[in-house]
Amino acid sequence: MQNQLLLFEGIDANNTAGLWVTDGSATGPHEITGVSGTHAAGLSPRYLTVFNGNVLFDGFNANGALGLWVTDGISARYARTDRDQRCEFGRPFF
Repeated sequence: MQNQLLLFEGIDANNTAGLWVTDGSATGPHEITGVSGTHAAGLSPRYLTVFNGNVLFDGFNANGALGLWVTDGISARYARTDRDQRCEFGRPFF
């Protein structure tokens, strides 16, 4: 496998749940940092799904609402703002 990444939820030294990535190399996994608009307790990414060359996932924004986020494995950004308050069974309702 070449240019393959594994994305997952990880906990940093401050006990904050963030989006982590590894390519399986000796440098090991690292957190995708510089993501703005996340909740103080962390992004807590879940339900990661590959779509059109990116990964979409569920995470908490600064207001504590679940929302749709997107990453390319290098950076992440908040992708949805119009339905933040509409959740079904703890997942965003699209």
